[in-house]
Amino acid sequence: MLMPCKAVFEAVVEAVTEVVGEVVGEAVGEAVGEAVGGAVGEAVAEAVTAVVEGVAAAASSFFF
Repeated sequence: MLMPCKAVFEAVVEAVTEVVGEVVGEAVGEAVGEAVGGAVGEAVAEAVTAVVEGVAAAASSFFF
């Protein structure tokens, strides 16, 4: 009975993480890109997205 709950939780975390990671990553990357340069902004966007995904993965493994 726990497995369906885990699967649903992981699906929700993955979907939310993807959206939040992209939105936050793009916003931060765009701001940095305007201030410093496009390539740096893009790298920052990817790094922020990776951090958000890492936090979500850690939360998922913590709960299950």
